[in-house]
Amino acid sequence: MISGNLRKAFNRFFLVIAVLWAVYCTVVYPLQQRTEAFHHYEEDQRGCYEGELGQPQSELDECLKLAEEGRQTRVDQWSVKNFYIGAWPLILAAIVGLPLVVYGLVRGLAAVGLWIWRGYKTPSP
Repeated sequence: MISGNLRKAFNRFFLVIAVLWAVYCTVVYPLQQRTEAFHHYEEDQRGCYEGELGQPQSELDECLKLAEEGRQTRVDQWSVKNFYIGAWPLILAAIVGLPLVVYGLVRGLAAVGLWIWRGYKTPSP
């Protein structure tokens, strides 16, 4: 009976982990990437101000314009249109496929481990 309870507990735990993984893939990860794009933009701006020091204003403006275009490009990659609509097969594979593979591997390894633990004997019905 312990193995039945253990199996149910594992299934429930895995379901919670799979839901958290889905939330991470669909909400948290795109937000992290947008934040990273903004930090990259700040570094580009800092580089413009440091690199164009003593140069004409037009060079500074051009550098800042390029930094802004780079930021916009990076942020657009993680917009709803490009991320959710454009990459839905990849997102679906990450949300459904990966947890199923992990679940199968863990259950398979547990079954093999129990089989070895019992001395290579199959349980009698």
